[in-house]
Amino acid sequence: MLLPPRRPAAGAADTLRPRLRLAARTAPALLLLSREVGTRSAGPEREGAAPAGPDEAVRAMAPPIEATARALDTALRGEDCAAGLRRARELTEAHRAAHPGRRDTVLRAGVDLTHEALADHLGPSAG
Repeated sequence: MLLPPRRPAAGAADTLRPRLRLAARTAPALLLLSREVGTRSAGPEREGAAPAGPDEAVRAMAPPIEATARALDTALRGEDCAAGLRRARELTEAHRAAHPGRRDTVLRAGVDLTHEALADHLGPSAG
């Protein structure tokens, strides 16, 4: 006996679509971030030397990355992530002030793009 396909409850697709768009939009930014952190975590390559480990900017980037991840997880669950996004942006600004180098701009790009996607997901009030 074959069962007919399940139909989502009324409105279920309407709540899922924005979260799927957010996931699709943040995927490239998260890939950029993970590759940059991975590259910089290995430290500078020196022939015959042991890996130097992550540079200071990468270690200092952990709190903004974690706050951004929590905000994104919250949004993907369909909950309000405004407070988490605000905290992630504050931590990113503190990192920017402490590590103003151009090289660190690349490190922050994935986080900044994720913040932008979260703000768009929240709507005009997120600024």
